[in-house]
Amino acid sequence: LLVDMDKKYRTATNDPVVNIQSKMIDEPNEITNYHLFNTVIAKQRKNQISISKEPNVKSLMNWKDVQNRLRDDDVAIEFVNYPINTWHWCEDTPKIHYSALIIRKNDKYPQFIDLCDEDEIVDIYDLQPKSYNDNTYNIIWGKIEPYLSILGINYSSPQGTLSLINIESLTDKEGIPVNEKYNLYRLSSTKKIENFSDNLKIDNCVVFGALYYSDDKNTSIIFDETNTRENQAFLKNTVIETDSISSELSKITNKIFVFKGTDGTEIEFKKLSGRSISILHLATHGFYIAREKKSLTSFYNYTNSAYKEDPLFYSGLLLSNGKKWNDENINLKNDGVLLSREISLEDFNHVDMVVLSACETGLGWHNIDAMQGLQTAFKIAGVQTVLMSLWKVDDAATALYMSVFYKELSNSLSKHKAFVEAQRIVRNKYPDPYYWASFIMLD
Repeated sequence: LLVDMDKKYRTATNDPVVNIQSKMIDEPNEITNYHLFNTVIAKQRKNQISISKEPNVKSLMNWKDVQNRLRDDDVAIEFVNYPINTWHWCEDTPKIHYSALIIRKNDKYPQFIDLCDEDEIVDIYDLQPKSYNDNTYNIIWGKIEPYLSILGINYSSPQGTLSLINIESLTDKEGIPVNEKYNLYRLSSTKKIENFSDNLKIDNCVVFGALYYSDDKNTSIIFDETNTRENQAFLKNTVIETDSISSELSKITNKIFVFKGTDGTEIEFKKLSGRSISILHLATHGFYIAREKKSLTSFYNYTNSAYKEDPLFYSGLLLSNGKKWNDENINLKNDGVLLSREISLEDFNHVDMVVLSACETGLGWHNIDAMQGLQTAFKIAGVQTVLMSLWKVDDAATALYMSVFYKELSNSLSKHKAFVEAQRIVRNKYPDPYYWASFIMLD
């Protein structure tokens, strides 16, 4: 995380928990809080702290490095979690706490903002999106909002369970989402500020949609009765979505490659490795198998123990002929079931944006430090920006969202402006957050 401990704040006490508690009382507005907090994190992370949450990024940065990369009106928000109550008599059951570090261009030190315990974050996550209300807004943004910039960009980097919540779409007491009041950009790491760009140069575009998940076309076109992008039913609204996206993008570029029906195979997907692509759009079924449910899924009745504890084998996408999910064991062949692990092995360093128009594509196995799922896989592969969902999305609302997103994108060429505008339009038609708040954008 953001680490550069000032020696003048070191104390003789060896217990970082005692340090952080005593100093927060004695000097509540000083950077001491920040210094001692990082001592706790350092203890937790074996005394080596990286600003990056991506597995393939090793470089360390301190908060001054981040500050130097900010413009005058920009703000960096690093959400952090750490164990408390780790005294010797309760070491087996430490409580996890969340705070935020605020860095602004002209501040002498970062600001330390205390937020809440992990229990409150888990409650929000478990009940989302029903938990998206002004009370939740106050828990996350209440203490932070005075530091947000109206004119500049507010970069944030959530971690742990907080990263699985659409904090940018939480609404205040007036019902206005925070990302409609401020420019909020979610980063996988504040290190990304260095090379951040919101503008998209549209050239080569690839679209997968209206896919047949079985060799039998008649079976493939059985409609999804639940109208969500789960199970393996044909997604009728992806036909409209795919055509609409292609139409909008054709106004800017003639380099559009569309894979429909039985053509959207894993073989075609993997051929994209190493290519320069502006947008890779995948309108299909997504899946995420929670740790506690992996033994209940027939697809994971495998014998190769190497797969067992690899988190990236428990999320993915269905492509053409992906109905084999129902009756075949796990493998890394072109079976139509595109696992996160397979994606992570591709070279997408020249892919600007991936749009995952599918269910639960933002989820994965997670712990105090990191989340590992589809977003991790695409980031490891080198993608700059990932648009993904946090729950089972409604097919019709998603098609509308994507149509508006690409229309706005073709006009403004700003990924985040298009993202917020699509959210606003869908929210006007479907006020329930279930329909409009599922998608998050990660740079």
